[in-house]
Amino acid sequence: MREQPVSDTSLSRTTEELELAHARYEYLRTLNPQQFKVLYERNVSGEGRFDDLVDADRQQKKAAA
Repeated sequence: MREQPVSDTSLSRTTEELELAHARYEYLRTLNPQQFKVLYERNVSGEGRFDDLVDADRQQKKAAA
């Protein structure tokens, strides 16, 4: 199989995705177990994708600060 060259746009997108994933991870580290449980249970109950729930929670906490 031949390797495909990596374009600048795919590198940029990957970097942005990694930065967002890192921000989510750092945010999750600030939560106590009960706060994490609430997000987890919302995800398991089908309320949304975990990443989307984390992003919404981050934005809500940021706006409240």
